[in-house]
Order: sequence, then structure tokens, then C-alpha cells
Amino acid sequence: MALMLGLAVGVDYALFIVARHRSQLASGMPVAESVARAIGTAGTAVVFAGLTVVIALAGLAVVGIPFLTAMGLAAAAAVVVAVLVAVTLIPAVLGFAGERLRPWASPG
Repeated sequence: MALMLGLAVGVDYALFIVARHRSQLASGMPVAESVARAIGTAGTAVVFAGLTVVIALAGLAVVGIPFLTAMGLAAAAAVVVAVLVAVTLIPAVLGFAGERLRPWASPG
């Protein structure tokens, strides 16, 4: 369960940051500035959402059932790792990709 939840939120958070970056590139923003703004805006939302999920999963410990406590804390740890990857590794990959992520101009 922890692995599935970590992958799910990791993909979701990464796509959120990449979508923000691509929309800023489409508006003509330089790559370095776009990466910085995407992490500054979408990254803040990712950290807040991740913290909310971690608190909710850690709340499973309140029930007092050891199995649920272990599952909740393991899933919370996976979400923490996913958030850390989203706010550290994704900007590096976006900067490395450079102009290749800029959307093509639509005909018309």
C-alpha cells in the first residue's frame, strides 16, 4: 500500500509541477525562470498537499490497531519521499531538459 500511494502522489505532484512549467514556457518565459517559478508556486502547493496527506495517514495511529498504524506510517514515509523528490529532482530534470519541453506553436 505504501508503495502504491507513494507512486500515485509522486506522479501527481510531478505532473503538477511539469504542467505549470510547460504553461509558463508556452507564454515565452525563459527556462531557468520558469523552473524557479514552477517550484516557487506549484512546489509550495505540493509541499502543503503532501503535508496534509502525511498528517491524515499518521492519523491512522490514533485507532490503536498495530497493523493500521504500521501501514499508515509506512505510507506517510513514502509520501514524504515523493514530496522530496518532486521538489528537488523534478526541477533538476526540468532544467536539464531545457527547451525540449517548450510546447509547439499551434497552427492558426
